[in-house]
Amino acid sequence: MLRRAIFLASLVMLGMAGAGLAEPGDGIDGTSWKFRPKGVIHWMMFWNRDYLVFQSGNFIQAGLAKRGFTPSLYSGNKTANGIEWSAALQSPEDGRIVWKGTRVSYWMRGTYTRTSPEGRSRTVSWKAWQVFPKAPKN
Repeated sequence: MLRRAIFLASLVMLGMAGAGLAEPGDGIDGTSWKFRPKGVIHWMMFWNRDYLVFQSGNFIQAGLAKRGFTPSLYSGNKTANGIEWSAALQSPEDGRIVWKGTRVSYWMRGTYTRTSPEGRSRTVSWKAWQVFPKAPKN
């Protein structure tokens, strides 16, 4: 019984590790993700979610479009950890936001660093889960 449980657990872990490497292209283009910053305050504000959108080689956090940010090109590389990507969004009024993330299966984790026009910066950790296309049901 214990051997079987260990075998199944290792099989699941190997499957998760290889999931990011199995998709064509960079595995991110054409997807949308529900995202929220990490932390207790953001967890309690469960209704305050935004979307990360990867379309035609461009990236945007949907809520930032209203603030003058425009979609920008992102770069993605398949690694042993999953698909690592980065993008930089720019706005004349609000400064610059540099995003870095790692996709593993239908989950993503990463950080963004927001730099104001005055030069102040703040780094925030975040996590996201895929909403389009929908994850297959097992």
